[in-house]
Amino acid sequence: MRFFFRLSCSVFCLCLLFFSLYTYKLAIKDVQFTERYNFLNLWAEPWFWQGKVLLYARLDPANAKNHLQKALDIRPDYIPALIELTRTELYLGNEELAKKLGNFLFSILRDVTTWKWDEFLLAYDLKADKELIRIYNFFLENMHHRLSDADLVMIQYFGNWPSGVQHINFSNADIFARILMSEKSPEGLFALWDRLKNTHRLNMISKKTLGRMISFAVWQRYFDKAKEFWKYFLGGTDVGIYNGGFEKELLNHPFGWQIRKTSNAIVRRISGRSFSGRYCMEVRFLGRTNIKFSHLFQIVPVEPGKKYELYFTYNAGDMTTDKKPYIAVRGYGCRGLNLTTDYLSSSSGWAEKSMEFSVPDDCKLILVRLERRESLKFDNKIQGQ
Repeated sequence: MRFFFRLSCSVFCLCLLFFSLYTYKLAIKDVQFTERYNFLNLWAEPWFWQGKVLLYARLDPANAKNHLQKALDIRPDYIPALIELTRTELYLGNEELAKKLGNFLFSILRDVTTWKWDEFLLAYDLKADKELIRIYNFFLENMHHRLSDADLVMIQYFGNWPSGVQHINFSNADIFARILMSEKSPEGLFALWDRLKNTHRLNMISKKTLGRMISFAVWQRYFDKAKEFWKYFLGGTDVGIYNGGFEKELLNHPFGWQIRKTSNAIVRRISGRSFSGRYCMEVRFLGRTNIKFSHLFQIVPVEPGKKYELYFTYNAGDMTTDKKPYIAVRGYGCRGLNLTTDYLSSSSGWAEKSMEFSVPDDCKLILVRLERRESLKFDNKIQGQ
């Protein structure tokens, strides 16, 4: 009896050890091991993995179908196996059956996130336009981590972004506009804008995204579109220089004041010492270097062929060196306009300056910038404000 008891314990331990090894191999998806011990495939997963290997690695869809069906015989609700079986039927030329299986899957997975990416790729394979668009909109709303891969699928499916724009839900217009800019697709962005404008849904674009759209259009040299975005941003008005009195927070995009950082000067918006209103802009040169300064500027939309006057006030303290700051007005993306004021020399208080200029016929934007040239003197480190 003791012998049989020990034998039984040994056999049990060996079986338990093998079972542990098998479940470990199952967990790490060791397909070769599960093929070698096929008679122990009591779970759906080994049949599913073997089916995928047959389908994608060995290009044998017929045998892959048999393995996937065995997986479904064991677990009829095994969604990954059903998705791959649908794709296998498509590869075997059974398009009608594949579409029926696909429609069944789309109906039961509509509100399920677990297999959403596999569902998306299946819709792509089945050329199921409505389902592909529905799932992409789902990604836009709920699964942003999938968007970079989904974008590649969408551009491959539709061929270009403007074609895909017509299928985006209005509620997703804001995030989709940001995607189009990251994909560097001005055509897609403008198609989205025109669609929203024609349907009176421009309010679906946030102010923050609209600011990015203005910058994007300017950097891509679509000046007319940038001006259209800007006009909507302002509520349909034209203002010339925006926030000329610095009373509002700086927008930090092309049609607002921009500041480029430098360790050789302090450029900041301050209160309490302004000519009028509460705020002004302080530029303080620290005397560390012979700085070539161009760090405060704004790009301004203008009308070609029109005359303008630039008016400003300044209060300059004592500044060292011969090369002092001045205001420059230059054509942006065009030629024929390149004007500067006299140096902003020391003043006993607030002083006024103005400059008239005509915009060339091919000029849609101008650059207004505070500048300072490098000095050729030995004592050239500028200090003052």
